[in-house]
Amino acid sequence: MNDIITNKRADINIRSGYYRTTFYTAITKGYLEMLGILLEPNNKVEITEEMVKAAAGNEESGETIVQLLLEKYGDDVKITEEVVKAATEN
Repeated sequence: MNDIITNKRADINIRSGYYRTTFYTAITKGYLEMLGILLEPNNKVEITEEMVKAAAGNEESGETIVQLLLEKYGDDVKITEEVVKAATEN
């Protein structure tokens, strides 16, 4: 992940361990600088309900991350009952 921030390049589809993808890790851990790089227009990101739930449930940065996703992806970010539940449990 250091390489992403240092060199401003990323393979957002690479999978690793528990957190699945680099993008998912950035959401769950609240790595805002990394998210900014991953959300650049040339990176294709599929926004899943699981990712939005993870963002909403992030205690430190959840609100900021969800706002960032909404700004970048608008209607592609589905706010479901499960997402709202994750946010209220935060």
